[in-house]
Amino acid sequence: MNEPSPPAPPSKPKGLRPWMTVLLLVYILAAGAYFRFTGLNWDEDQHLHPDERFMTMVTTAIAPVEHLGDYFDTDNSSLNPANRGYTFYVYGTLPLFLTRYVGEWVEMTTYGNVHLVGRALAAFADLLVVLLVFLTGEHLYNRRVGVLAAAFYAVLVLPIQQAHFYTVDAFTGLFMMLAFYFAARIAV
Repeated sequence: MNEPSPPAPPSKPKGLRPWMTVLLLVYILAAGAYFRFTGLNWDEDQHLHPDERFMTMVTTAIAPVEHLGDYFDTDNSSLNPANRGYTFYVYGTLPLFLTRYVGEWVEMTTYGNVHLVGRALAAFADLLVVLLVFLTGEHLYNRRVGVLAAAFYAVLVLPIQQAHFYTVDAFTGLFMMLAFYFAARIAV
């Protein structure tokens, strides 16, 4: 007599194939870039955001240093806002320096246009957060969760709004997400 065969183990739901993940991630990053880079001159050069206006004034006042050693001479450095009349500059300086140097590179360092460089850099920083959200979700769970998390973050209103300002918020979000990603990599 034939004995009945044991039941087949339940099949696991198939995850996203690698090529599909890449395709979806490219689409999500393209959508995120569209939302973040569209309308960067939203205020038509009126400088309506007070923090952005202040950062724009400081960015136009500072100047690149010729040698790295000049930067570390804080009493005389042309990158030090305090040496340029802004003794109450309380924000981080990385976005400020990055915007000034990229502005020099693209020849947009005046009060009327350097804020657009800062806004583009903020949008790019927040776009990198979309990628980090995917990588974190993929590492902690799987590709499907990573794609879904990245898609949700790509269309969130507050990050999109913050990416349209030349402020330190998008840059801070990038470094916070980078720290969270590496913490997840270490922990799991």
